[in-house]
Amino acid sequence: MAKILITGGHLTPALATIDYLQKFYPEVEIVFVGRQWAREGDRQLASEASAMNERGVKFVPFVAQKTGSFNIFTYGQTVKQAELILQAHQVTHVLTFGGYLGLPLALAGKHLGIPVVTHEQTRVLGRANRLISLLAQVTALSFGQTQKPWWVRRTSVTGNPLREQLWDAQVERPEWLPESNKPILYVAGGSQGSRTINENFLPLLERLAPDFTIVHQVGRASNRYRPQQEIGQYLLENHLIFPDYCVREFLSVEELAYLYPRIKLAVSRAGANTVAELTAFRIPTLYIPLPFANYQEQWKNAQALVEKDAAMMLEQKDLIPAELLAQIYALEKNATHLRDNLQKTPHDQQAAARLVDLVLTQKIIPKTKAPAAVPLVKNEAKVATASEEKTEAPPARGKSRIKTE
Repeated sequence: MAKILITGGHLTPALATIDYLQKFYPEVEIVFVGRQWAREGDRQLASEASAMNERGVKFVPFVAQKTGSFNIFTYGQTVKQAELILQAHQVTHVLTFGGYLGLPLALAGKHLGIPVVTHEQTRVLGRANRLISLLAQVTALSFGQTQKPWWVRRTSVTGNPLREQLWDAQVERPEWLPESNKPILYVAGGSQGSRTINENFLPLLERLAPDFTIVHQVGRASNRYRPQQEIGQYLLENHLIFPDYCVREFLSVEELAYLYPRIKLAVSRAGANTVAELTAFRIPTLYIPLPFANYQEQWKNAQALVEKDAAMMLEQKDLIPAELLAQIYALEKNATHLRDNLQKTPHDQQAAARLVDLVLTQKIIPKTKAPAAVPLVKNEAKVATASEEKTEAPPARGKSRIKTE
């Protein structure tokens, strides 16, 4: 019986893949190896353990050196610990989603003769995946145009798995979201939040709050920064009360499933999975890429849409409150045009099926046989109907097709 160990730096596509496995391959056992802390220095708890507990998946905490700070004298011991995990759980397949945790587990899998597949979410192969690809049977890519070094040759374009629950049209309105006829402006700083975006957005509340219901995802508290506390203090000191301003540390998949079809505009970092979700729901977005992401991956994620006239981008070096406000108004003015162009950027909802098939078989089917992409769901910043939320049924087991370059 197959037992897949899943690990890596990007949790969202891992969850989408796990959900697909549990739905269509219930006989396959899953072990997830992840971080205990999202930010080691800040002791900010990671969400991997709770996500696995909700799914009944075995969670194994693991610590490894980051790929940019190798210590050759201690890394061997880290790989040995990875080998012990693989052996203890009798793992038959390893699937990584990049990240520094994936490298020692890929090394251990290679040494033990366990097949390894790694998946890249962004438009440029990440630092860890550049090394993992040397060990993997196949490197799965989200895009055929993903930039990669010359030695990465055995690749398969599977797409980027998104969580199926995002298309659940039956979810209820979150209790914290006020009932309002105002359009929703969504401000997101990524999984860990963005202090820079938060601090530049707060001065705009007096201008924007009268016209929008604002959902502001600010990130979880850490030892260095407690966003909800600081925002509350800012509002108190300035005697500001905005009933339609909602501050959230993190949004659950159920909350996003309700919000995405109803969001009119978004301001966001440009992580691969956030971009994929906002694109899938045709949400006109102003992206503010993280400037020190590896290989400018966030800038490249946003630029790919800017070049199609399907998004706007404001670089962090130009980020001040006045410019942010001007760009939000420009986003509102161009929203219909951007949404129309987003419709031309299809999202393929078969990515999880292709990736699972690749992990279990390592078979690569020629690009010419790959199925057509699924059109995007509609989003007109209004309540979606059931017909607008239909998704294509997953392919039959063992018949998902895989693209190659």
